[in-house]
Amino acid sequence: MNASEEEVLRVTHRLVALGLEAAKAFNTEQQRLDLEHLLTAERLSTPEGTRLSLQTLQTFRQLTAKHREIYSAFAVSASAELAKAVAELPEVLQEQYRCSWVSSINRHVSAQAAFYENRLKWITLAKELCDLIESRRSDCLFQHDAVVFASEEDTARFNAILDDLDAIHRDEVALFAERLGRTSNGLWALSPPSKT
Repeated sequence: MNASEEEVLRVTHRLVALGLEAAKAFNTEQQRLDLEHLLTAERLSTPEGTRLSLQTLQTFRQLTAKHREIYSAFAVSASAELAKAVAELPEVLQEQYRCSWVSSINRHVSAQAAFYENRLKWITLAKELCDLIESRRSDCLFQHDAVVFASEEDTARFNAILDDLDAIHRDEVALFAERLGRTSNGLWALSPPSKT
């Protein structure tokens, strides 16, 4: 491996580390929002609890938008930095690295876009659920960690929202598993050769 290839790997390692740090920061901020209690019957059983959930959803939407902006700027900057490092490679290697790099970046950008879209859909659906409960508060009961509506139509709408929220969660879990596998494979491929 020549010096310019080593530089491409150094840049790639640094960018991967920065990306992981950004994801870690997002997850830390997200955990502070206490999302696991956001849609519980206990929380939504009072107007104050529902207001708190709606405020949390607004904060979550802002956090997601902020992180999306940061990621977009990072993707542009990372692409420019990698392009510069690849341009220093011998010509015979440039095309090979460029094809691999472009393909990888496209996959990551697409996966990240899907992540943000799912988050925004989830937030919108969670808000719809809170709004439904608030608009029917006088006609619904909270029993045994469940919401019971007077109207079958409201029950059907509530269940449809829950189904959509579950589907988004399943999609996120699948996307995460796929990305984790690709990242693990990519990190293995980027690791320096052993000196044995």
